[in-house]
Formats: sequence, C-alpha cells, structure tokens
Amino acid sequence: MRMKKTLAALLLCLSTCKTAPEVVPVAAPTLPQQDFNVVTQNPQEIGTFGPENLPVRPDIATDGERYVIVWQTRTPAFDHDIVAAALDRAGHVTRYTIASSADDERNPSVIATRDGAFFIAYEKISGADRRIAHQFITFDGRSRTVR
Repeated sequence: MRMKKTLAALLLCLSTCKTAPEVVPVAAPTLPQQDFNVVTQNPQEIGTFGPENLPVRPDIATDGERYVIVWQTRTPAFDHDIVAAALDRAGHVTRYTIASSADDERNPSVIATRDGAFFIAYEKISGADRRIAHQFITFDGRSRTVR
C-alpha cells in the first residue's frame, strides 16, 4: 500500500511540482528463496493451457504470503477461460477457475489489493460485445474464495 501512495505522490508531484519530488524507496515483499539449481532442475508445474496461435501472457502478483498467477486457456470450443494458481510459502499450488463461460475470456491481469486479497481483471468477448470483467480471490482465514 505504501508503494501505491508513493507512486501516486510522485505522479501528482511530477504533474504539478517545479522541483524534484522526494522518492522513498520501498522494498518489494520477498518469499523464502530456494536453491536456484534445485528449482531449475526440478520445475514445479503450476498449470497448463491449450495450444494457441498467439502468445499467451500470464500475470503474477504477491501479497508477501503467496503468489497468484493468472492466464488464459483455450477450451475445446476454441474460446478461452481464465484460470489461476496460488503458490504459498510452502510451495503448495492451489488451482482456481476464475472465468468459465460460453463467452471468450482473455488477457487476465492480477494485482494484490491487500494481505490475502487479489483483484483479477480480464477481457470478456460475447459476439461483437467486448467488456472488462473482474473477480476477486481472497485468503482471509476463511475458505479460499473466488467471487
């Protein structure tokens, strides 16, 4: 949250100030690191996606306790759904379906909004209608939910 406030202050100052703003460095949250050689020689599968004609762009965010990775996957009907995986500190992967409908859901993006909460936005195409849709994933001590 401090990083967002610092960025907002910087952008505001850049648009209105005549002097250089004070920039406060913010350390990114880190999770325990595993030995690089072990990780690269024994990769952990997070998820899969169907064959694509265009590049697939997964996105990732962390709240300091876990990572959430989102991506689109092609369905047998040749449209796309949005799926996600949460990777916790212990290395456990939990998979989620974020958006699965007859519509074509594409290009997801994820951001941590606070500890235990992630916001996922994506494009939803239905015929000629194109919209931006969203879902939340929360990890609040309750069961993990997608809403």
